[in-house]
Amino acid sequence: MREFAQVRQTVFADAADEFAGNRADLVALHNRRRGHFGDDDHVDVALLQRGALFFALRADDRLHRRVRGPGRVQYGACLVRLAGADDEDPRVLDVRLSKDLGPRRVPIHDGKAVGTGGVVGRGEGTPIYYQGEDAAGCRDALLRVMPHLAGLGAAAARAAVQELMGAGAARNAIDCALWDLEARQRAVPLWQLAGCEAPAPRVTAFTISLGGPGTMAARTEEAEAAGYRLFKIKLAGDAEDRARVAAVRGAAPGARLIADANESWGALDLLAEAEALAELGVEMIEQPVPVGTDVLLDGIYAPLPFIADESCHVAADVPRIGAFYDGVNIKLDKAGGLTEALKLADAADAAGLSIMIGCMLSTSLAIAPAFLLAQRARWVDLDGPALLARDRADGFCFANGEISPI
Repeated sequence: MREFAQVRQTVFADAADEFAGNRADLVALHNRRRGHFGDDDHVDVALLQRGALFFALRADDRLHRRVRGPGRVQYGACLVRLAGADDEDPRVLDVRLSKDLGPRRVPIHDGKAVGTGGVVGRGEGTPIYYQGEDAAGCRDALLRVMPHLAGLGAAAARAAVQELMGAGAARNAIDCALWDLEARQRAVPLWQLAGCEAPAPRVTAFTISLGGPGTMAARTEEAEAAGYRLFKIKLAGDAEDRARVAAVRGAAPGARLIADANESWGALDLLAEAEALAELGVEMIEQPVPVGTDVLLDGIYAPLPFIADESCHVAADVPRIGAFYDGVNIKLDKAGGLTEALKLADAADAAGLSIMIGCMLSTSLAIAPAFLLAQRARWVDLDGPALLARDRADGFCFANGEISPI
């Protein structure tokens, strides 16, 4: 069966047996977590009972994978929900966890708040495998930071999170949940709160994952039949790369093409490779060289732009990579949330770099804040939900090669 049509079932840790929220359950939870909080840390149970923070873990080595040497890399994600007790008391208070944190197959959660009548904010993050992140580590990072946020409003908590946590999926999940919470409390659209343009449909890339030329051509034909007209071609830095691009071009003669070299061109003739792909109509190359070897691009005057992905995570990276790249691929999981992603976009604009907005494999919950930045991006690559067997009921619409809110 072709990969485009294969089921990509999201797998969550058990979220059905959540704690009821009473004092005994929360005290028991705290006692079990002492190894993470430490004996000197304090969790105010009374405060914990007055709101809701919910995590679910998602992990499946079939969910998506990258070819990085032998074996498979297992992926996971953290889903975070925040709730204030009421509009006047928008505190991040209660922690709710599944009793069993091991992976169990259950349906994607519907996103409703559990056990709270307050306003709910939601965020989703996918751990970055090449940074060594996993779902359990993200969960623990979130548990460690929560006691420090009690009593803070959403905006203040968001500011505190930037200081207390480093960039990555855990901070992304809680940062986006706090943005969502504040927008709902203020009864304004998120784009307005964040100072962005009103969202409008955008053409999104569809990823043609790495394979033989024939296989990639077949995937392209299926995706084009589904309405996609911008394809991101995964490359490996081997002798078949040009044949892969030629096969995709042959399968979709009128489509736009971009390519992701995945750090694989470090030992190649960069100019020759770029020229060959430009002749096939490729618009840009994402991350041609390994992280830390960006200087290899110095003096390469290629006929198409080079875009930094793994080499640029946050705004502070722009001065370091700006001399070697023509643009940056902003991913909220890399940046650690919408707050830093907005700063990164501003830094890229100031440096004269083009903006691409990308994502990890995710549901539409993770795409919602990223879609705000899609409005100012030259390239949009937000096909994560389109690669799932089933997205959220209120997710984005993918039609005629465009992504748009429902």
